[in-house]
Amino acid sequence: MPSSLAEKPDPLDPHESAAGSSDDGCGAIPCCSWLPRWLRAVLPGLLVCTILLFYGLVQVRSFAPGYMEADPDGYIVLARRLAERGVLARQEDDPFLHHSHVWVENERGEVIPKFAPGYPALMALGYLAFGDEGLFIVSPVLGGIALLGSFLLFRAWMPLLPSLLALVTLATNQAMLFYSGYLLTHASSVCFITWGMYFLWKWWQRPGMGWALGTGLCLGFASTVRHSGGALALAVAAAVGLQWRRTGGDRGPMRRAALLLVLAYTVFPALLAAYNAFVFGHPLRTGYALSNEQYAFSFAYLARNFGMLNRGLSGVALPMIFPFAILGLVFCGPWPDRLLRWAWFLPIYALYASYYWATPNMAYLRFFIDLFPLLAGSAYLLLDRVNVSVLARGAAMVILCTLAVSAAAEDLAKALRGHAFGRREMAAAARLASNALPPDAVLFTRIPFCWHVGTRRNFLLYDLDSFTSEYGEKNFNKTPSPGEPRRQEARTQRFRDFYRQHTEEELQAMKRDKVRWFLEQGRPVAFLIPPDGLAAQQESLGEEFEFTSLSSLDMGYWEQWTLYQVGRQAHSESE
Repeated sequence: MPSSLAEKPDPLDPHESAAGSSDDGCGAIPCCSWLPRWLRAVLPGLLVCTILLFYGLVQVRSFAPGYMEADPDGYIVLARRLAERGVLARQEDDPFLHHSHVWVENERGEVIPKFAPGYPALMALGYLAFGDEGLFIVSPVLGGIALLGSFLLFRAWMPLLPSLLALVTLATNQAMLFYSGYLLTHASSVCFITWGMYFLWKWWQRPGMGWALGTGLCLGFASTVRHSGGALALAVAAAVGLQWRRTGGDRGPMRRAALLLVLAYTVFPALLAAYNAFVFGHPLRTGYALSNEQYAFSFAYLARNFGMLNRGLSGVALPMIFPFAILGLVFCGPWPDRLLRWAWFLPIYALYASYYWATPNMAYLRFFIDLFPLLAGSAYLLLDRVNVSVLARGAAMVILCTLAVSAAAEDLAKALRGHAFGRREMAAAARLASNALPPDAVLFTRIPFCWHVGTRRNFLLYDLDSFTSEYGEKNFNKTPSPGEPRRQEARTQRFRDFYRQHTEEELQAMKRDKVRWFLEQGRPVAFLIPPDGLAAQQESLGEEFEFTSLSSLDMGYWEQWTLYQVGRQAHSESE
């Protein structure tokens, strides 16, 4: 260990892990020792609440229940099927539906999103409580709970000042804020992993039954949110092994707590295995196996991604923090603590560093959000162990925090103005359709509104572009680019054959037949299109149908869009 780092006792005694967190509240902050004792007692809680309130303010100001990609469609559909206790995987023979990489088809010909069911199960609770927009509340709430768990974990590692600064760094991190407010799995995953590791740390220090139960349930559930959460089994095994080595396996209470931890950890993975067996035909086969992604890891991908990943973590995802964090992982704390931190870091880092799908931006770096609490805490832990005066250490930590926050200043300002995430137009379109149409309406639209709007109420949505030959050529007849997720090949081939077998005129006739059939079934039909696209749609459907404007909305970058209800001309109905 470098001589500039303060030496700490390094026995196997886990109580040494808490050596850095024994300060007397704010008394450990150099400028706060003069405060009255009662104020020092309550000030830490007030500061934590202030940080969490800031996070909450950003989430409220930027809350927009909409999105512009295919993945959230899968989470919402699965969440609603779980909430409504419906059939999870369904037969689907309509060639114009479920084209994206999200959807896979099992051996029975049933179509379902390929994702793990843990996050949709949490979303189902939001849906049952608050309806369609309740689905979007889950992620911000779990992001805030993750921050609280992070602070408690930091306090198990180090004194108050570095714990608070690490929390500030995490709560103002642009990626953490964005993905906590977005309908993907990352906030829920980091929440359960962070709390699981906090409980694991407390169990390592004092192996009680409550800490064991919390550890097992949280880390076990994390594997149902993102399959990569199962990699934390290494941390569980390391902690159990360390406890066993420390006690020689002689202490009955430790053995009982370890057994409870392991049993609790297996509960949710066992349920996930049952889900996989029921839906995909085998306990170890996930939806990603059907799209050839479950085992899409290799040393070749690791060599390709390694430099890009480290540059991204250092300069984009965790600016100023990542290099200090790696040094903290290597040098700081008793060796059992370092082992547990590496058992958290290494499996997730190595897994995604060797993944086939990697792009030089946050779309890829977001996979590492599960490590953000560990990395933020390790960076400040390193500075807390530097062998200089308390004042100098405090100044170094404040400078690091200031630099990290300043890197996100522009995004924070946008978030506080309520314009950070750019999804308000999607939410506005969805609300427009929800308010103007019956719940069983059939909606025809196109990008960017061909995803989220269709998940509202009981809408059925068709992408107007899917009724063109160009769409088939673009989506199914070309070689996928390196930045595209893989699709299920058999399903893609079926769509490829379909579009090759039908001309543009035949595809447009199918659209016309669908509109006619839905109207005959008594289902309302509507088009959400720009006004200058109305003439083309009227021509493609023919004089048999008429368009009635229901409402218009300014969609910002996409200009004005209008919602039209489609009906049959009076003379057509009488024929």
